[in-house]
Amino acid sequence: MNKNENLFFCQICSKRCASTRNLNRHKSIVHEKKKPFQCSICQQAFGQKSCLQSHISIKHNKEKPFQCEICQQAFGQKGNLVRHISTVHENKRLFHCEVCQQSFGMKSTLNRHFESVHENKKPFQCEICQQSFGIKTALTTHINTVHKNKRPFQCEICLQSFGVKSTLNQHKRTVHENQKQFQCHICQQYFGQKGHLAVHITTVHENKKPFQCEVCHQSFGRKSDLSKHIDTVHENKRPFQCEICQQSFGFKDILNKHISSVHENKKPFQCEICQKYFGYPSTLQQHIRIIHEN
Repeated sequence: MNKNENLFFCQICSKRCASTRNLNRHKSIVHEKKKPFQCSICQQAFGQKSCLQSHISIKHNKEKPFQCEICQQAFGQKGNLVRHISTVHENKRLFHCEVCQQSFGMKSTLNRHFESVHENKKPFQCEICQQSFGIKTALTTHINTVHKNKRPFQCEICLQSFGVKSTLNQHKRTVHENQKQFQCHICQQYFGQKGHLAVHITTVHENKKPFQCEVCHQSFGRKSDLSKHIDTVHENKRPFQCEICQQSFGFKDILNKHISSVHENKKPFQCEICQKYFGYPSTLQQHIRIIHEN
């Protein structure tokens, strides 16, 4: 343990603590995994009683009193709001991954990224489709959005729905505001997220599609895409029906986009080359490839 400018450093992870008491508590909770306070509702365990109380207030009582004035996203703790503003709106991401150069606002997020992406440690598995995740919250979001089809956050421009508000905000920035800073060095296509660029390179240019449909042998780059394919194509699961033309869809957001583009003639995606409008971003991209790049 080193003392530098009244700070105490953890020898295991280099975390800075204001006192030896905080340092010992950090070691006990984080490295020794001592979590004696358990939630009676969901059985999740915590190292401090205050964290348990905060968990009950936020997760089970849905109390989120701290709201971002920029995007209106609400948080249960002020610290989370401050981090959100710093990383999302001010783009302060001080922790960089040495492997893929992706940046993060917190070191813990960087550590989780490294373990799940580069070391492939994904201990949380979906019991329905067997897809694995690095963190439990990602698994919960996956179950709610993919299998339970809970997507309460809707884009007012194209009516696409999302399971979490941060994904909606990210969708607006990349699709409607065209903020796409990650470029493919092979075909020059831009992406809003580095992860999407990585999937694009792997599936399109390296043709790595390890998930194959046992029925028609079509291959996919992601297991979730294979699951969607099986549900909609082979099992014909299309529970969402258009009240106007009775066409059915596998997902509610696709139904909403259908109504918007076909029946309401809303086409928010414009080609920057010829100014033609389209109802879907995929149709716009297809138009650019066939008409302008051919």
